[in-house]
Order: sequence, then C-alpha cells, then structure tokens
Amino acid sequence: IVEVDAQTGFVKIRRWVTSEDCGNMINPAIVEGQIAGGLAQAIGSVLMEEVSFDARGNPTAVTYKDYMLPTIFDVPEFEYHHDASMPSQAEGGFRGVGEGGCIVGPPTLVNAIADALIPFGELELELPLTPARLLAHIEQRPEIARPKPAEASEAPAPAADAPADPVPVAAAAHNVPAPSAPQEPFAPASGARIDGGWKFVLSTPMGPQAFDGRLATDGDQLSGVFIMNMDEAHFTGTVTGNQLKWDLKVTKPMKITLKYEAVVEGEIAAVFEADGHTVTLPDLFDGQSADNYDAAFALRKEVGTGAIMERAGAAIGAAPPEAVLSGVSFGASLIGEFWTDRPKMAGALLFAGITDWMEPPMPGLPVSVHIAHPDPFDDEDYFADWVAQKGEADLQMHRYDGAGHYFLDPSLDDYNEAAAKLCLDRSREFLKSL
Repeated sequence: IVEVDAQTGFVKIRRWVTSEDCGNMINPAIVEGQIAGGLAQAIGSVLMEEVSFDARGNPTAVTYKDYMLPTIFDVPEFEYHHDASMPSQAEGGFRGVGEGGCIVGPPTLVNAIADALIPFGELELELPLTPARLLAHIEQRPEIARPKPAEASEAPAPAADAPADPVPVAAAAHNVPAPSAPQEPFAPASGARIDGGWKFVLSTPMGPQAFDGRLATDGDQLSGVFIMNMDEAHFTGTVTGNQLKWDLKVTKPMKITLKYEAVVEGEIAAVFEADGHTVTLPDLFDGQSADNYDAAFALRKEVGTGAIMERAGAAIGAAPPEAVLSGVSFGASLIGEFWTDRPKMAGALLFAGITDWMEPPMPGLPVSVHIAHPDPFDDEDYFADWVAQKGEADLQMHRYDGAGHYFLDPSLDDYNEAAAKLCLDRSREFLKSL
C-alpha cells in the first residue's frame, strides 16, 4: 500500500506484506534479512537509482551522493509470512531465498503506484519514478526535460561558487532551491567576471573534489591554479566570451589529463551591487546545492522542511527594517510565510513562485512578483485569487510568456534570455523606487 503526495510527487510506502517459501528455515533472522535486502533493492530501482552521462559520455553519478540509494528512511517495516509446507527435495529440505524481493518487488511497487494514480490516468512506465516524473503525470503536463547524452549541446560546467571577493546584492535576498527548482545563482547573459578567486567543485575520477583557486585571463588565454592542501596545480586554457576550457594534468593516484569546460555567467547580484545594494544569503541547506529538479526534491527532503523553515524564519527576523526580502521559487514562498511577522520592511521581490499557503501581503507593502506564464508548478487560478486578495499592498505582478519556471538560470532548459533580461530591468527599477 503506497501513498503518493499530489503536491510533491513523493511516494510513501505505508505497508508491504511479503511471503516466500524457502522450505525449512535454518536461521529465520538471516532469511528475513535476505528478503528485506531484495525488497530494498526493488525500492531503489523503482524510485531512485539512475545512471546518467554528460555530453562526452562521462558518468555524472560517480559517487553515492549522485547515485541515490534507499536508506533506512525509505524502507518500511516489512511484514513477513513464511510458507514451508513444501520442503525442498534437497538434503535438509531448504532452498534459496532473497531473489524474489528484487524480482517481484519492482512490478509490485510500480503497480501499487499506478493504482494510487488511477484518477490521473494511465501511468507511463519510465524508471525511476522520481517525484518530478510523478508530479508531471499528476499535473498532466510534460516532464521538465533533462538533456540526454545525444541531445546535450555542451558538457556540464564545473560548479563554481561566487568569487572570493564580496558580491553584494539587494538587501536580504534569499535564493533557495525549491521542490521544483535547484539552488543555482540566476543570471543575466552579461556582466560575467572571470578574473579573481573562486571556489570550485570539480568532477574527478575519485568523485567531486572541492578546491580554492584563482583564474586570470589575457585576451583569449586562460591561466589558473587550484590550491589543494599544501600543493598547487597550475593549468592553462582558452577563453571564448564567457566559455572557458582547460586541461588539468594530474599524476596521483594515476597519470591522467582531465578536460574541463565552464560557463561563467554574470549574476544579478553583481548588477545589484553596481546599483549600490548589499546582500545577505543565509545558509538554509547545509551548504549544499542541487543542479536539477530531482536533486532539489531530494535535498529538500534530506535537510527537512522544518529545519529550512526555522533557519529562514531566523534569517528574515534578523534582517534590518530597511531590507528588501527576496526569494526564488520555494524561497519566495518562505518570504510569504514570514513577512507578516516583521513589523517593518522596505519591500519584497519574489521570483518564480507564490503558493496558496502564503499570507496576503501587508497593506502598503511594495511587492514585485515575476513568474512564468504559464508556470508549470502553479495553478493559474491561484494567481488571480492572490492578486484579488492583495488588499492595500502595492503589488506588481509580472508574467513572462513562454518562459520556464526557473527562467533566470542559464544552466537550465527553463532559461529564457529575453525574459531574464526584462525581469532584471524591472527588478532594478523596483529597487530604485523604494
């Protein structure tokens, strides 16, 4: 028996009854352990486990952080029923056990999920049945596309955090990943800054590795250094616009040349900085981020909604009274959850999300909202209701036709350059008016 959350697409296994005939049991504890292991494998194959590759054919799930496996929180308490009425003809009357879980388990779980989703039509079988995939089925819309190996136009860039130098943005802006969107800096197509200190997370044969480093450009030539404990690794490459390419030669634990490509996008933060604003970005997700929708769902589940809400509430409460509170997708919803607790704030700047559990804005509060039209994760009727209930708030509702939910992020398929530029221009004017 399973339960599928129609709001998030998450599957919860309520009850699982299993019966196997292994003949005479020598050790019941081992028998049940074998059965549980097979069923856990079934849960992983149906709900989580997926092998993916980048445009060069390199596996992107190189560690157990990327290749998701079921944990104790995903596996229910199984109910075991043993039938030894027909002992084996072998000596001792016993036979093997455990294979049934991983053979019969997957179709059992898939059928239970399909049965739960009967009101939404026939479920197309494409494993794994991730929350994003099930949510697309529930909402009767295409799944948010992710590049396939043959379709990818460029290799994924190494994840680079903001430059080491401070990059102020609009006061108290909160950019957090949503259940429907990852935590990525959103950016216009201009204003990229390459030279300076960076924090890198690079894909390596040993898994993702974090480094501090510096980049420098001279025309179309790139040079840089990674600082690793007491050692340094220098490299050279090329620059074409905001496209970076370089080779990194390593000798330990093996001699190999790693080829990297990166895209450096100018952040909205840099533009706001130029306009004289500052920024505070609280850590709501234990320093982690996600680079696709499924990973964002998993990250939110891992950290826990309660912990996220507690951290967001503390950060918003500590922001100065002249702050403009801002959030993206789920972050926008967090702003709406807490803004009635603040006695004073300069305004609110919300991107890619409002939800039906947001409190109406306070009278006189300037609010600027920027949302795709239509938005795949929100009900259009709710937008109209929200506008109608705005009360005396100074509400600006901006919609962007044909843009994806997270249209501000150039690294995602949702990105829409024209919409991102227009959104940035409107946001700057809004901040200037406060």
